[in-house]
Amino acid sequence: MESRLPFVLLILPWVAAVVALVVGRWRRVAAAVGLVGVAALAALVVLAMSLPGDPTATVFGRTLTLTPLARGLLLLVYVLVGGLLVLHWFRPVSPSFAASALAALSPLAAALLIAPPGLALALLAVALGLLAGALYGGRSEAAGAAWRAFLLGVLGLLLLLWVAWAQAAGQASGAALPLVLLLATLLLLGGFPFHVALRGLAHWSPPGALALALGMGPVVVVALLFGLLDLAPTARAAAEFQTALRGSAVLSALLAAFLMSRERTWRGVLGGALLLDAGGLTLAALAPGAAGLAVALAALIGRTLSLLLIALGLSWPASDAGQAGRLRTVLLLYGCLSLLGLPLTPGFAGRWAQLSLLGAAWPWAAAVVLMALGVAAWALWRVSPSSEGDVAGEAGSLPALQVGERIAALILLGLAALLGLFPGLLTALAARLAG
Repeated sequence: MESRLPFVLLILPWVAAVVALVVGRWRRVAAAVGLVGVAALAALVVLAMSLPGDPTATVFGRTLTLTPLARGLLLLVYVLVGGLLVLHWFRPVSPSFAASALAALSPLAAALLIAPPGLALALLAVALGLLAGALYGGRSEAAGAAWRAFLLGVLGLLLLLWVAWAQAAGQASGAALPLVLLLATLLLLGGFPFHVALRGLAHWSPPGALALALGMGPVVVVALLFGLLDLAPTARAAAEFQTALRGSAVLSALLAAFLMSRERTWRGVLGGALLLDAGGLTLAALAPGAAGLAVALAALIGRTLSLLLIALGLSWPASDAGQAGRLRTVLLLYGCLSLLGLPLTPGFAGRWAQLSLLGAAWPWAAAVVLMALGVAAWALWRVSPSSEGDVAGEAGSLPALQVGERIAALILLGLAALLGLFPGLLTALAARLAG
């Protein structure tokens, strides 16, 4: 069994995805299939943790190794996808959401398990294509933004593929390497000026798909990206690399604050919040080894929880009054504040670490970002009394609220508040996952 575990982790998601696609017309049945699938995958990873050594398998001449880092990251991904499938159980995300989410798990796992980095990057491109399909979600308006997100991601992977080839050939040196790694980092993480898809995705894509593609997917992206950065410490330490990343983060924060101050809907401010969060995530690439990966994982866990809260809030009818309407506003406001990384929210742990990396070299820049956060928070507060924010025509078709959804929302809010009150829990978890 030990020698077959990595292979099963690649095959089982496809089997579950096909079953979910067949029963897709029954949303809750598809969500249940997905939940059973991710539970089985998580159980296999837990089993692998109890085995001596690292389970290894050979498929078509390629070695698949379930390393401690891969085990931790896969378990995190399965938990996050499980939460999204619970959301899909209560509220429809998109017609084929369960099948897309499950199918993406196979190439993501393969990218973590396979030994040659070049092939791992190619498999990651397949995963990005499946995640782009989830972002499209059957909405023609979202097609352009989903295509741009996929194209930018593939361009970043092509640059990393060149870096992997150059390192294998012993040619990973020279003035071009820092520039190539810088462009790859900004392209893959959505930093300024490669943020062009974020606002369109925030406005048109299903909110649950945003949590899948922008929260869960980047977990594997940062693992591969930071692994290649660790193999080129001179490039990471180059002045142009560090200056450009810090400058990109500051410009992202300023642009996000400006855009959010002009918005009047939840969907509008969400686009700015995503831009600010993406700019902060790029700062994690400044720290070497497990430290940088831990900062990125803390930020991504906070981002996924934030987007889950926002997705649940946007999926409720905006016309609801009374307790349901107030709970909807709390979900949206707290989720967006967490996406900004304000104190007492899950996003604070990652944002504080990012500001520490920024302020270590540019103390004034941390102050500028804090001012931008203040403007962004004011923009959120101005939007919060409004009942607007859904895609045009969407609010009228939303089903009525159920008691189970309120309970699930309160549980999710409680978990988020716990991580906000005790940010050390999240940083400790991220550090342990990063090794």
